[in-house]
Amino acid sequence: MLLGGDGWDGEQLTEIGGASIAGVAAVAGALYGSFQRFVNPEEFGLFLSIEYVAMIVIGGVATGYGP
Repeated sequence: MLLGGDGWDGEQLTEIGGASIAGVAAVAGALYGSFQRFVNPEEFGLFLSIEYVAMIVIGGVATGYGP
């Protein structure tokens, strides 16, 4: 039960959040693939991964300002 007498069920909310994010990522990937008509794995190399990690570290995960 999502909303019980004791409040929010954290485990179920985590599962719903993870499934929602996976669904959004799937739709984004499908749109990207249909727009490009060809997806090359070299487009998503090491540099892009380092760039995303740097964005998270510098910008912070939980805030818009930074860690």
